[in-house]
Amino acid sequence: MNHYQRADRVAALLQQEVSRYLLQESGVLLFQRMTITSTKMSSDLKYATLFYSVLGDQSIKAEVGQAIADKLKNIRRHIASALNLRYVPEIRFEFDDSIEYAAHIESLLQKIKK
Repeated sequence: MNHYQRADRVAALLQQEVSRYLLQESGVLLFQRMTITSTKMSSDLKYATLFYSVLGDQSIKAEVGQAIADKLKNIRRHIASALNLRYVPEIRFEFDDSIEYAAHIESLLQKIKK
């Protein structure tokens, strides 16, 4: 089995488990406005980047970003206990604006169509 297949599997598990933790166990209602859109895992499984989007204005996005930063240690601790991995990856969150961009393009296309 090659490393990329394993990295993809671990990324999918990590995304699922982090999403579940944020929505059900973190105690932060703000995370209900957030969606993890994708996860990239390094081939050595030591680093993970989780991309997320948020429903709301800039202030909501900032609040979600701060809440993520505040919960990062708890997220890693949860991953350590929930997933049977040799190493718990360093986790980084990055805002994903692709959904907003797609909505913007769609609205421009609708305007052109009219």
